Amino acid sequence: MEFFVQLDSTDQTKEEFLSATKKVMAVLDQQGYEYESILFNGSGFDLETKVKTEGYLKYSIKLVKDEVVKIGDVEEHNKDMQSRITFSI
Repeated sequence: MEFFVQLDSTDQTKEEFLSATKKVMAVLDQQGYEYESILFNGSGFDLETKVKTEGYLKYSIKLVKDEVVKIGDVEEHNKDMQSRITFSI
């Protein structure tokens, strides 16, 4: 079985995203869930759009149970979207 988890990575760095995925995996392991892998997507919700829940994919990683993961396993997406973020004060 494979799980899919989406995280709010609006304010996360690549390193923070990886740390969060490891925490989720640890909780699932502690609770005794059986799975082969977990696909994590980290989405950003900081673009000014008409729909507040509309986001974009920032990071993704597939963690396989009992495999060691490193920062290089995290894929970064839509870097061009992140450069178009506008802030309102």
